[in-house]
Amino acid sequence: MVNQAPNPQELYEWQKPKAAFQFGRVMNRSFAGVFKNINFILLAILISLGISTILTLPVYFLDTPDPSNLTLRPVYWVMTIGSSVLGFLFMMFICVFTDHMAFAHFTNRKAEFRYVLLRSAKLTIPILFIVILYFIASYIGMIFLIVPGVIISVGWAIIGPSYLHEDTPLFGSFGRSWELTRGYKWWVWLATIVMGIILTVIFSVMAILMSLTVYSGFSGTDYTSAFTIGAFLMGLLFSMLMYLALALYASFTTALYTELRELKEGPLSEEMSAVFD
Repeated sequence: MVNQAPNPQELYEWQKPKAAFQFGRVMNRSFAGVFKNINFILLAILISLGISTILTLPVYFLDTPDPSNLTLRPVYWVMTIGSSVLGFLFMMFICVFTDHMAFAHFTNRKAEFRYVLLRSAKLTIPILFIVILYFIASYIGMIFLIVPGVIISVGWAIIGPSYLHEDTPLFGSFGRSWELTRGYKWWVWLATIVMGIILTVIFSVMAILMSLTVYSGFSGTDYTSAFTIGAFLMGLLFSMLMYLALALYASFTTALYTELRELKEGPLSEEMSAVFD
């Protein structure tokens, strides 16, 4: 008789060892996605600020005998609401733009500025739509039970990149994100908390600086008065810093997506980033 070694027992998917999540690499990529593309990102921010400033500037010049009663005028609220909607659109545009530039950097490809700018403008509204759905679902989950809210927010954390960088339908991005985060949700949750702390520190510093400038009298303490150069410039500076903070979070989301996709499917090839061709 010939001794034959038994066939190795087939492992189920959940029994197979999974690749380790590289937390440090995700954080390094998050910052690199911004700093390696800082010129393009700043240019996109300046374009956004220029357009939004031109469209919202009339609100500063509303003529009224009593500036304190300005908020009682319907035109003021119409223009304020309109500028707020534009603000959300431009914030999402910067996030989408940064996502594209960061992914190009992570996959060692060059992204042509004009093409990425136009593609980002085209996809801003669809991304904003699914992001709103994401926050609504997460909020509802948090209201009833905290754990479902956390699971939803983590499982759908990368819906944006899943839609932007794959041939995935808009609503299919939710399922794709859930698939990529499966088995790594705790790591995604931890990384999100760390990035949230970093952004909280950034916004806190911004708020302190803004407060100091107000108390110093640079921007003027009377915000009920009409247009002032100091207040206008400080508003632009604050908007630019806020856009940069949002760009950092967008780069972080793309770094998460890249990490999870490489863990599940191996190194990204040129075909996977062909949207830049």
